[in-house]
Amino acid sequence: MLISPPFLPPRGNLSEDQWFEIAMQGGQPGTGAYPVSAQLDWHGGIHLTAPMNGATTEPVRAIADGTVVFVREPMTTDDPQHPLRYGGGYTSNGVVVIRHETEIGADAQGRPTSVRFYSVYNHLHSIRPAVMRNRPVWRKDAIGQAGHIYGTPNQIHFEIRCDEANLQRLIGRTSGDVPLDRDGRMDVLYGEIYFHIPTNTPFYGQRPLSNSPVARIAERNGPNAAATVALQPIAQTPEAMVVGLRYASGQGPAEQRGHAFVTSYRLDGSTYGPARVEAGAEYKLYQDSMAISRSYPAASQPAPSAVLELLRFGRVIGPDPLTPVDVPHWRQIVHAGGTGWINLNAANVRKYTDADFPQWKGWKLIADDTNGDARCDSPTVRSWLNQDNSDSIDSIAGIAALTQEGTANRMRKAICRLSCEWDATTLNSRWQWLQNGDKTNQRPMGTAEYKQFTEHANALCFDCQEIFEAHWTLDPKQFIKHLKSCNWLSINEAAQTIPLTVLKLRNSSFHEENIGANSIIRQRIQRWIPHLNISLRKYGISSNHRKVHAFANVWEETGYLRLMEEGGGSGQPYAPWWGRGLIQLTHLSNYKWFGDYRRFPKTITTGLYAPLGWDPGQLILGSDANCIDTMVYWINPGAVATQRNALIDADAGLEIENFMQTARGTNGNVSAENINGLEGRLQAAIYLKHILMDDVRQANTESVTFTWRRSSTRTGTRILPNGTSRRSFEPNDHTIQVSTTPRRPLP
Repeated sequence: MLISPPFLPPRGNLSEDQWFEIAMQGGQPGTGAYPVSAQLDWHGGIHLTAPMNGATTEPVRAIADGTVVFVREPMTTDDPQHPLRYGGGYTSNGVVVIRHETEIGADAQGRPTSVRFYSVYNHLHSIRPAVMRNRPVWRKDAIGQAGHIYGTPNQIHFEIRCDEANLQRLIGRTSGDVPLDRDGRMDVLYGEIYFHIPTNTPFYGQRPLSNSPVARIAERNGPNAAATVALQPIAQTPEAMVVGLRYASGQGPAEQRGHAFVTSYRLDGSTYGPARVEAGAEYKLYQDSMAISRSYPAASQPAPSAVLELLRFGRVIGPDPLTPVDVPHWRQIVHAGGTGWINLNAANVRKYTDADFPQWKGWKLIADDTNGDARCDSPTVRSWLNQDNSDSIDSIAGIAALTQEGTANRMRKAICRLSCEWDATTLNSRWQWLQNGDKTNQRPMGTAEYKQFTEHANALCFDCQEIFEAHWTLDPKQFIKHLKSCNWLSINEAAQTIPLTVLKLRNSSFHEENIGANSIIRQRIQRWIPHLNISLRKYGISSNHRKVHAFANVWEETGYLRLMEEGGGSGQPYAPWWGRGLIQLTHLSNYKWFGDYRRFPKTITTGLYAPLGWDPGQLILGSDANCIDTMVYWINPGAVATQRNALIDADAGLEIENFMQTARGTNGNVSAENINGLEGRLQAAIYLKHILMDDVRQANTESVTFTWRRSSTRTGTRILPNGTSRRSFEPNDHTIQVSTTPRRPLP
C-alpha cells in the first residue's frame, strides 16, 4: 500500500516525524479535531492547514491511487447573508471524494487481502480541471487548493471512511479488542511485532543456549521440571504484559539504523521504561539465524530460513517448517520484577503485529452510540471525558478533558462508527437536539438560529451515497501514519515501479529503449508480485527507500522481471552454476549457502549437480517462490560482493554514491566502469525515487552525472601481471536526462 499525506511540503533536512507534522498540521481540540468537536458532537475528520512553500501554499493532493467518485466545484459569494458565510466568515464548499482500492497482504493461499476506503476533501477553494468524476487519480496528484473554514484561509476538512466489510479486512475485526487466547492475523503483518506474555512466565538471569535442555524442558513442562538442571529461572512475571519488537528498517536517525528496539508494555499501553536497544540486530539476522540452526546437532538442525522468520516476526510464516517447533526465541526485556531473558517462542506466548490494531497501542472500536444523532452519546467516549465521575458531563468540563494529552491520545486511536455529516437527508434528525437545552448543550438554539444553522449545514452537504454507506471512520492522521508502514504493493502500484523507457549505452552514445507496454508489464507483475511482496517483507526491504535500491538492481538484473536465468549460462566457464533467481545466484559457493539456508534435501549424488546435491533448475527455476526468495542474497554479507549486508548501503541515502554502492554489492565490488548495467540501475533508482517516495516530481526528466565505461565495448588495454594484455573498459563521465514520466496502468 502506497499512501501519503494530503499535503507534501519540501522535506529539506527534516526527520520523517518532523516532516509529517508539518504535512498534516491541525486537528487539535477546538480547531477541527477527531472524533469529537469542541461542542461535544461527532466530527468524522480533521481540519488541516496547508503548509507554505515559499510564498505559496501547498496544493491538496490525493493520498493514494483511486477513482474520483464525487466532485463539487466551490461557489463564492459576497452576500453576507449567504449560508456559506454563517459563523462569522466564509466557508468554502468545494468537495472531492476518492475511492481507494488496494492490497495490504495475502492469505496462505496467496489470495490478496484487498481493502476499499474513501478519502474526503472538503472546503476546497478550487479544484483542478483534470479531477473529474469516474476518472482515475494517482497518489501525489494535485487535486485543488485549500479553502476557508469560518473565515480562516488555507484549510480543509479531511476524512477517512470505510464500510464494515472493509474494516474487517483492514484491522481484522469489527468489534472488541484483539483476542489474547490466539495469535493475531497472518494475512497482514507489518510494523512492530508484539508478544503477549502471561502471568508467571519464567525469566532467566542469562541467555540459555538456543538448544539447551533447560530452555526446552522449562518451557514445555514448567520451571520445576528443570530442577536438576543447573540453570534455573530467576523470577516469573508477576503480571501479564506485552513485549514489542521493532526493527528500525533503515528509518529514523542514522544512529538507529539496523537496530532492534525491545519495549515492555503493560496491557494498558504504558511501558516499564524506555526500549532496550539491540545494536545492529537487523543487519545480523542472517548470521544469527544460521548460528542458531548450527547450534543444534547436524541431524536435527532447523532451517535457518524458518529461524530468520522466527526472529523477525516471532513466528514462521513461510513454507519452511520450524523443526523442532520449540526453537527458543530469546530476548532480554524489562518487566515488573526487573530485567531478564525470556523465550518469546514459548507455547503460551501469543504473537501480533501493528496490523492487528491492538488495544495496548490505544486502538479502540467505538460503536456504542445508538442515538443516531450528531451528538456524542457514546458511553465509552463520555467516560474518557468525564474526569470527575459525575452523572453527566457539562460542555466546559468536556472541552477541558479534550485538551489533556491522555484523552487526546485515546481520541486519536478511536475507530468510530458514525453517520456521515455530509448527508442532507439526515440533517434534521442529526441536529435537532441543538434546540433542546441540557448539561452538554447549555445554550439551546431558537427557531431562527436553528434555521440559519441548518441552511449552512445543507450548503456544505453533498450527495455521495457510497460514503454515506461507509459508516466507520479513523483519525486520518493516525490512519496514514499507521498504514505507511504496511508497504505491501498491489499489482497496480508495483507496475508503476517499472519505468516506461531507459537510456542504454550502445558503443559510445545512449539510445532510448522502451521497457514494455502496460499489458506486458502487468502480466509479469501478476506472476511475480505475490512472491516479491513476501520476500521484501521477510528480508526487511519493506520501507520505500530500501525498495528504491532493491528494485533498481533486480529490475536491471532480470530485464524488468523478464528473465530469471542468465542468458547463455550453459556456455559460461562456471556452468552449470550460472545465474538463476531474482538475485541471480552464480557459482557453486552461492548455491551451496542458499541450499543450506533453505535446508533443501540433498538427493542428487551423480551427474552435473552432484557437488550440490539438488537441482537448481527444479528448486529455483521450478518454484516461483524460491526464485524470488534468492533476495536473501542481499542480507548475507558472505554473498554480497562488498562483504556486508546490502541494507547498510541502502540505508545510507538516495544519492548517486549510495546507488553505486548497492550496485557494487549486487554485481561485483569492482570499479565503476566494470559494473554491468550501471546506467540502467541508476536510471531505475532515480525513477523509483519519484514513484515510491513522498517527494513531488517537478519535471518529466532529471539530469544525472555519473562515472562509468566510455563505451559498451572494451576500448582500453590492461596489462596483466604476467605481461600479457587484455581488452578493458575505460572510465568516462556521462550526463544524461533520466525520464521520470510515471507509468500509469489502468485497473
